[in-house]
Amino acid sequence: YNINNADITSTSYYTGGIFGYSYYNYYNQYNENRGDVTSGGLYTGGINGYNYGSNYYCRYNLNSGNVSSTSYHVGGINGYANYTYTDYCVNVGRVSSTYSGNAYVGGITGYATSSSAYTRYCLNAGKVSGYTYVGGIAGEGYYGNYISYCLNVGDVEGTVTGYTAAIAGYAYSGAPVDCYWDKQMCPTEYQYNAVAAPTYAKYTRELIGQNT
Repeated sequence: YNINNADITSTSYYTGGIFGYSYYNYYNQYNENRGDVTSGGLYTGGINGYNYGSNYYCRYNLNSGNVSSTSYHVGGINGYANYTYTDYCVNVGRVSSTYSGNAYVGGITGYATSSSAYTRYCLNAGKVSGYTYVGGIAGEGYYGNYISYCLNVGDVEGTVTGYTAAIAGYAYSGAPVDCYWDKQMCPTEYQYNAVAAPTYAKYTRELIGQNT
């Protein structure tokens, strides 16, 4: 269990609140980052800048620091995730990129790739913003159906609106499954290339269990 309270600033690749480059990391669990993470390079995350592990878990992690980069692959938990299960993670910090291209910015993961990059049971409550490929949970989920049972209640803003969405900015194959978002906070419904996504928009009162 690791807790970081310090702000982190870097101009290089692989910048994370807990791990810059996480490779086959058994200890990628029960971590908390409270400091702001600022980067001028690729792969920036509240917990992991770059997360690679052959079916290893990234779970029970919390980020409350603001995560920002002038480059791409930026996430509240993972900047980039490959061959890993991201489960039960929470981001409440702002996540942003000023990169004027495919920025891949996500409340949980900026870019989730491979056939084993799962994102499940995660919550984003932070504002997410970038140029394009911007999502409340993932900027891009290459296999969209591997994003499931997630909730986004944060605002999502993208300059290119066609690649900006409440759950995944872009899904190359498949669509997120059984995900919810607060449509009063984030009116952007569908991710590009998966407009029939089985995801659900709810009013704030519905998400907190109030009928009126």
